[in-house]
Amino acid sequence: MTATDPSGGGSAPRPTSGDAEPPNVPGTIERLADMGPIASEAKGSTAASPDLDRPLTLAETWSDFAGWLQSTRWQRPIAAIALLVAGALAWAVISAVVPWPEGIPGTVQRVLAMDVGWAPLPIPDDPRLGADLSLMTAAWVGAPLVLSAFWFAAAYHLDRESRRAFGVSRIPGVRHSTGYTAMAVLLVFPLMVLGLASGAWGVFMLGTWAIAFGAWGPAGFLVALLAIFGLVVRLANAALDRRAGAS
Repeated sequence: MTATDPSGGGSAPRPTSGDAEPPNVPGTIERLADMGPIASEAKGSTAASPDLDRPLTLAETWSDFAGWLQSTRWQRPIAAIALLVAGALAWAVISAVVPWPEGIPGTVQRVLAMDVGWAPLPIPDDPRLGADLSLMTAAWVGAPLVLSAFWFAAAYHLDRESRRAFGVSRIPGVRHSTGYTAMAVLLVFPLMVLGLASGAWGVFMLGTWAIAFGAWGPAGFLVALLAIFGLVVRLANAALDRRAGAS
């Protein structure tokens, strides 16, 4: 038998895989070098260097802080301290804005004693209101509008929280659960009706007062505060929606 005889006893060449590449193909050494740890680290550092140099955005900063807060054992104490600070700030703002001569504690005691001497809502074109064109007077005259903002915020928050709790889909035409339907009919819808009625009354009274005395500044400032309050409620629920979707 010759060396070229196919039936010879010589070992047949081993089959190569389809993706294997002979070592003499041009570019193989360069690709193997690119796959090495040193090259990959160098490429990663080069690609990441611009990101390390740029400042973090507000969303990234908050995400890092939230991750650190969840990983630390001081999560609950920090949350309790933040709640106390927010409550103290809210107390100070309400005490400064709302015209309560006795302060919040005295007013609460009089409410519990059923002895509240609050003055009724004034007539918006009462001449006595022209002597004090302040934010407190605007809140007093437009009290129905302030109440409607709280009622609308409560209705919106209850609706969003019910959707998250009962897993309601946002796709139109999808049947809702019994729990969400009960919340919407018994709580959300009445709050919306109260908000619409009170809001219309408050807009009329505040507008009449602003036109009669030219108090567009306090009236506009009150409306801006109510708009900021609604925006905060909207952003808070958007954050809760993202957290519920991520969990």
